[in-house]
Amino acid sequence: MCNFLKQLLVSSMKIFQNFIQFNIVFYCLISFNVICIGFISSQSNLPCGVLPPNQATSTNPDSIVFDRFGNSYDAFPAWTSTLSLPCNQSGYYHLESIASLSSDMEIALCLIFAEMSAIFPRRLNYNACGDPIPQQTVNILIRPFSGSQSKTAAASTLYFSSTQSNCNADGPIESGRIYHKINGGLEKRTNFFYDGLLDINTDLNWNLDFSTGPSPTQYDFRTVIKHEILHLMGVGTNLIMDGSSFNGYYSLYDKYLGVIPYFNSTGTINDLIASNCLAN
Repeated sequence: MCNFLKQLLVSSMKIFQNFIQFNIVFYCLISFNVICIGFISSQSNLPCGVLPPNQATSTNPDSIVFDRFGNSYDAFPAWTSTLSLPCNQSGYYHLESIASLSSDMEIALCLIFAEMSAIFPRRLNYNACGDPIPQQTVNILIRPFSGSQSKTAAASTLYFSSTQSNCNADGPIESGRIYHKINGGLEKRTNFFYDGLLDINTDLNWNLDFSTGPSPTQYDFRTVIKHEILHLMGVGTNLIMDGSSFNGYYSLYDKYLGVIPYFNSTGTINDLIASNCLAN
């Protein structure tokens, strides 16, 4: 499976000239390489996981959002109490948590999200009258969990719909709320659910001191969270091994994936998503 994933990543480098309009080839390949080689740690490697099952209570399709794992959420839920991190605004991210975090972890999260905001600045777009569209804050809900033997973390942007009924040349593509906000879209909506979810395993021995590297008994918090932020930004596939979508729609990332067939001397790249919206 790792060889397959690496082959997909190498053959999909064209995505990174278009994805969020920045050249992030080197960083993303390094970050996603941990899928196969494990996070930087001398501990037993734990995977980047999935978000737990969730079902929206609403039956109105316009009031439901989905994550990249196919879970549904109410777009306008009855609000529960959350805690804003001390930094409140970290770059263009607003961070809230459903439970208290250690002060060191809160500081680390603020620094990492600010750093990623500087690496990937928001695009400034203009309306038909030539006036700039106000740039939006990206709202992230952090959900700490316990489970030392389960996973390190998991994350997903949220999508307006899990399927597209009309199939066009681009295929059934969903780009996600965070991608839209970073690229200058989405009007501000009152009482809307978060733009992305980030689950963090707080039972692990994390290195939260960025002045030093992780010790042999620590997990590299900075590397893991940056990996998850890329998932939040939409870098991640909805494909399973046969090339089909596991949740009814493809991510924007999938649109740029291709396969270089073995023993191919011409260097031809076959797109995984064909123009007829079926997987090759």
